[in-house]
Amino acid sequence: MKDIGGVEDSFHLSVDGVVTNDVVINLSLSFSDYNATNKLTGSVLQHEKRIFEWQKLRTDEIREILNDLNIEFDKGIIKNALNEADDDNSKCINTKQEMETLLDILDVSSRIGVSSIFSQYCDDNERIGFEEFNTFLENQGDDALDYDGFTQLLNTLKDGRKVVNFFDRTTFEYFVSSRINSIEDPKEKEVHMDMQHSLSHYFIDSSHNTYLLGNQLNSHSSIDAYKKCLIMGCRCVELDVWDPSLTRGSDSPLIYHGHTLTPDVSLKNCLQVIAERAFEYTPYPLILSIENHCSDKFQNIMADLFKQYCDPDTPTGIIQDYVSPDELKLCILIKAGTSGITDNFISVVHTPSKKLATYLDTKDIDYEQNIANSKCFYITSIAEDGSSRSSPLFDGNNFVKLSGHQLIRVYPYGLRFFSTNYNPFPYWYSGAQIVALNYQTNSIPLWLNEGKFLKNGRCGYILKPEYMTDPDTEFDGIIGQCHATIKKLHIKVISGWRIPKNKGSNINRIKVTMWSRNGGTSKMKKNVHNLEKNLHNPVYHRPDSDEEFEFNYCYPELDMVLFEVQNERKKRKKKSYKTIAYYAISVDSIRPGYRTIHLKDKKCSPNGGELLVHVRFEDTNESFPTGEMPIDHRFDCKAPVCIKVTDNL
Repeated sequence: MKDIGGVEDSFHLSVDGVVTNDVVINLSLSFSDYNATNKLTGSVLQHEKRIFEWQKLRTDEIREILNDLNIEFDKGIIKNALNEADDDNSKCINTKQEMETLLDILDVSSRIGVSSIFSQYCDDNERIGFEEFNTFLENQGDDALDYDGFTQLLNTLKDGRKVVNFFDRTTFEYFVSSRINSIEDPKEKEVHMDMQHSLSHYFIDSSHNTYLLGNQLNSHSSIDAYKKCLIMGCRCVELDVWDPSLTRGSDSPLIYHGHTLTPDVSLKNCLQVIAERAFEYTPYPLILSIENHCSDKFQNIMADLFKQYCDPDTPTGIIQDYVSPDELKLCILIKAGTSGITDNFISVVHTPSKKLATYLDTKDIDYEQNIANSKCFYITSIAEDGSSRSSPLFDGNNFVKLSGHQLIRVYPYGLRFFSTNYNPFPYWYSGAQIVALNYQTNSIPLWLNEGKFLKNGRCGYILKPEYMTDPDTEFDGIIGQCHATIKKLHIKVISGWRIPKNKGSNINRIKVTMWSRNGGTSKMKKNVHNLEKNLHNPVYHRPDSDEEFEFNYCYPELDMVLFEVQNERKKRKKKSYKTIAYYAISVDSIRPGYRTIHLKDKKCSPNGGELLVHVRFEDTNESFPTGEMPIDHRFDCKAPVCIKVTDNL
């Protein structure tokens, strides 16, 4: 089974928790981003060809190379460093050794902020030994190592260099910035939740208009869109199936957005890709949400295609009883309406089986009837309901109870012509399992969805908390009858490394948002700056400052934190900020202590930037405030959120 996204983690632990005595670390990591011996970044080494082409690097050439790496110094600072590194008095850099010396003087490769942590634990010889390191781990909330585990960790971090029995400053920087010390709990790298509950007890990663690459009016349709969603861990994809027309020139059903100018893609080609990729990254069931617009003739052809690409030798059938994701491993589930379909299409599910394609019935919402008679494979689809007080969400507790018995799918409002996304949080808080989003639009809702489904090994299924699945639950995520105690989350954003930027701007800020039922309550604080306006290793927190972000939360399984890196941009003398990198994570996946956040770009791909933060949790005796959650999703992310901003001035 491949890692989601095809990107392997730098380190892999053999245990569910943090670094422990029997840790086994994969030695395949190449420390290309950080050379501990001479403090050269791997990115600078990539410019070595340019160095030899130019032969002689003067101030302007050096500044150009550093600017490509988001390292921007005043010309005078670079000139002074050049003079100091110039061994042969040539007034330029013309050897690799001189370049290494220059970079060492500018200190471009150090993680600012880690040094102060190192100083808290090191001895008089600038070393952190076995006992000191275990003290650091215990203060982090991590398990202590025995001596063998300690030396094994050091051997890996030393990367083939001379092995010693202590951390120096550089090796400690390695550790703090590695994925071993990520803010995400290592248990989330594997499937750790109970996968034998009813299918209706899980949140399911879901896509809307999966075939589109852009807007719903005239953008392209592509099988590549299905590949992208499946690689990202999506477990419910949509197929809008239509008869071919004379103008579209096909004798087989097509997928496209009806009554628009979007081009089509062959249903056959899509099913072929789905069959090839469905279980490449996760073995848990894939749901095909069919929007059927076909005539009887082409429904029969569609049925034959499903049989062909869903393994014709395996019998299929309607699920009759309670069924779990574990029981449905390697199954493709077909969700379609019960009216207007042909006998041949129904024959796709002619024999009961849990091996292949399974039919999911659809039912309208009737709380009294559905709660009494629903089965875990029934599914009700509803459009996002704007701010209408007639929304089913406003019968909050019954909605939660119903979602414990059957599946509920939510999809975007029909007038979102540009494939924008709605705020998914009210629906997750209400128990809806299949909250379908436009994967083709990279914005906050999709970032939150990607962060939410990082959990549980990125398998696409997250077990709901017990207070949402208990048949007698009183939980109501809308009105606020939550009966919970407030907890506090404290976050210090200390520094960054290789932060991306907009062209021409070195001014950035870190925006931190708590996403929850009502956003919690907190104090707005701005703090820290970087005097050089340098995005390669910016500082966001003064060492002598106690300022931090403080957020209230009650439901760590549902609440999330979103970190955004925003660069300043000016247009017509007006200043605004644009998000260029982010990281989203569920509160219950966050580890306390000094942690590294490995940022992603707006397309949900790793971009190499990092943030160093300090996290602290605090219990309180305060009761959760009740009150109706705003349900305004007409615009992108009109969210009940709590926002904090840290400036890099």
